[in-house]
Amino acid sequence: MLPSELLQVNLSTFTELDSVSSNLSGFLVRGVCYELGEAENRLTQMTSNSAKVRIMDAIYHLFDNHPEYQWTYREVGEYSGTDTTTVIRFCKELKGMGILDSESRKLQVSSIQGLKAYRDELAGD
Repeated sequence: MLPSELLQVNLSTFTELDSVSSNLSGFLVRGVCYELGEAENRLTQMTSNSAKVRIMDAIYHLFDNHPEYQWTYREVGEYSGTDTTTVIRFCKELKGMGILDSESRKLQVSSIQGLKAYRDELAGD
């Protein structure tokens, strides 16, 4: 375990933070900008892709980046900007195709390659 020290700094403006620690303020700004860019990309996808493509993109992204987490239909819907019932109906179709595990009541990807291939087919990529 590394020795550490906890400091409390009371600041009322971001400019004060920058004067106290420009490294910390730069780190925070880069983090906020990255998250804003990610959100902007998702909003752009919502207008240019169909609900099915957005759902598959969400499943691919969530399961690829966090495979240990048990994602719910609601979470996939929130991430893809799609209603939960739409996600459930489409996932039933994906289960019938063998892309999702048809034996599980929960979301479980059987074929990540099949998911990507079907997504590309629907999107025309």
